[in-house]
Amino acid sequence: MLGNTINIFGMLLILKLFTKKLSPQDYGIYYLSLTISIFINQIFFGPIGNGISRYFTISKEENNLPMLISNSLILCKKLLIIIGFFYLTTLLVLILLQKYNYIFIFSTTVVYSVLSGFTMIIYTIQNINRERKLVAYFQVVETIIKIIITYLILYFFNQNASTALLSITISTLFIFFLQILYLKRYNSSLLNFNIQLINKSLTKKILQYSFPFAIWGIFAWGQISSDRWFLQSFTDSNTVAKYAVLFQIGYYPLTILMGYIVQVITPVLFNAAGNGEDKIRNQKSTKINIRIALTSLIITILSFILVIIFHQYISNLLTSSKYADVSKYLPYMILSGGIFATSQILSLDFMSHIKVNQLLAIKIATSILGIFISYIFIFLYKFNGAIFSSLCYSILYLIVISFFIYSRKFQSEKNYFTK
Repeated sequence: MLGNTINIFGMLLILKLFTKKLSPQDYGIYYLSLTISIFINQIFFGPIGNGISRYFTISKEENNLPMLISNSLILCKKLLIIIGFFYLTTLLVLILLQKYNYIFIFSTTVVYSVLSGFTMIIYTIQNINRERKLVAYFQVVETIIKIIITYLILYFFNQNASTALLSITISTLFIFFLQILYLKRYNSSLLNFNIQLINKSLTKKILQYSFPFAIWGIFAWGQISSDRWFLQSFTDSNTVAKYAVLFQIGYYPLTILMGYIVQVITPVLFNAAGNGEDKIRNQKSTKINIRIALTSLIITILSFILVIIFHQYISNLLTSSKYADVSKYLPYMILSGGIFATSQILSLDFMSHIKVNQLLAIKIATSILGIFISYIFIFLYKFNGAIFSSLCYSILYLIVISFFIYSRKFQSEKNYFTK
């Protein structure tokens, strides 16, 4: 918790630096460019990372980790080839359209996405292996490196969206190499590749588990990015920057905090559920999950009330005075982020039971509705509509996912008492 708290403060310190050094227009462009990184994470690294982490627990229980590691490394290699093809194709399109001014931003964002994606997979494996102190250590080091490099680059070079992206890319490169050096010296088994251990059946299971994440990742990316692009279409980059600041000081911190809770409980839930076929073990993991989600919801409501009182002070502390006029919307972004984080905690129930196909329909349906809600409200109410649509989507997602979990839980208990 100490390491993760330092990480949050580091993120907010970098935000303060960006909002002071960059113009609202440049910060808006920087924020929009990160949608490329979100796309790559949602479609490629996120799904594969989830697949590897789920079968890591099963393989460890079956004393079969070397096979999992070899299969994971070959999947990562193929992933890099696919992303390379995506990059070259998009680069060619930009050249044909003569959008030369976007090439550096796009290239830097892709490099950042690849480095952060592989780093995230390493973090995921270390966390699922319950090496939490190690993960926290690297997160603190990553935060310190980002602060130093961001400050130096923005101090010595032009203060624009390109240099902002360059700073976080170089920082991520440093932490990626530190992770690799650590693994080579202290845990080389996670880098050991043995072609003889490649198991097509295991690879197929990982891909089958990961595939729904990739499919709904497309729709989730659309939902996450739609508010930014709709604001850009119906307003301007300055408005996008204001929304970005609110999102990062309101939506992100609570979401990240709950994400840390997810890091802790994920291996517990996966161990409790085992291979997802034992109903008694599934019921146990569901009960744990629901209790954690209720705790998350209580924290969200308390944070909402607290920020209503102190929103102006928080805004002045964490951002430039250029964004002081939007601080009154901060409580609603806190509420939106906390409700969404609670829904994400509940979604672990489907993953622990290896029922991700059920989660697929929920994710796609709510994401499509979320995009539609964003379009309507931003078209009608511009900036205010973006805040309201974010809150509406989070509430909708929580209601839908809670309904399905309680329906399944009720049906399971009914079958038990009938027997």
